[in-house]
Amino acid sequence: MKFAPSITFGTASGANYHQIKLTYPSGFTDTAEFPIRDLYVFKPVCYLNNNRIRKCTIDVDNNFILMNFQFSLTANTAYHIYFSILDPRNVDINGFLAT
Repeated sequence: MKFAPSITFGTASGANYHQIKLTYPSGFTDTAEFPIRDLYVFKPVCYLNNNRIRKCTIDVDNNFILMNFQFSLTANTAYHIYFSILDPRNVDINGFLAT
């Protein structure tokens, strides 16, 4: 999807983050992230303008996705947002092969 902020986001630092909150309909099925040893299943992954967002979380109880980032964005500029749920056990849904 595309995101065009109405204000400029300056560069943040330290414990300060900008936040984008995406609300999704309750009709979508979702599963909370869980670990199997060192493997995280149903891990949310977010990209904003081809930058991987390290603080990407999904709240399955309230149906929203949070992206916290520190880089700057310019007002009225279109940015691409990509969101996915990784299931490394299943290559068909953004997972990966054991090899």
